[in-house]
Amino acid sequence: MILGSKRISHGFQLFNYPTLIQKLIEQNVCLEVCPISNMMLGYINDLRHHPVRYMISKGLQVSINSGHPGIFGYNDVAFDYLAVFLAWDLNLRDLKKISLNGILHSSCDPETKKKLKEE
Repeated sequence: MILGSKRISHGFQLFNYPTLIQKLIEQNVCLEVCPISNMMLGYINDLRHHPVRYMISKGLQVSINSGHPGIFGYNDVAFDYLAVFLAWDLNLRDLKKISLNGILHSSCDPETKKKLKEE
């Protein structure tokens, strides 16, 4: 990417740009997805039709995040993970990969990333 970004937050409309998705895949950029927030804000009515399913199928790296936790009254991603597990027909390997993406593409220092991966 021009700016050297390793993570893109939300990126909900990326599915409209397959060439850009391919560039993000080639450059190992991670897309931060906030599925419950997307539903609560009305961007999607049904998680089964969330555009990130298409992006994952193409090989884009994604991480699951909570959007606006203070506003929505929760501060973790457990419900987001449960919801996408069911809606996107994911398996445990998929969930592990998504979790590792959150660590590997974070802004944490290498020592913290290593510790988090071991946990």
